[in-house]
Amino acid sequence: MNRLRATYETTERDYTISVDYTFHWEDGDYITPGAHDIEVTEVYVNGCSIPLRFFNDYIYESLEDDIIGHALENK
Repeated sequence: MNRLRATYETTERDYTISVDYTFHWEDGDYITPGAHDIEVTEVYVNGCSIPLRFFNDYIYESLEDDIIGHALENK
């Protein structure tokens, strides 16, 4: 299993969200498909940490595709 630690950052009109995450993946082959998993470790809004539970409950779903895309680009 491979691992990458990185930060995804997005800037909206009035705020910046930074998401620290760990991306785990296995490359697939012609018999076994690849797999991946993301673990969000820290989240900041304008440099201030916010609770992960709040992020997971209310924000993660809207950023999920962008965070996974960022991880796949950087693996």
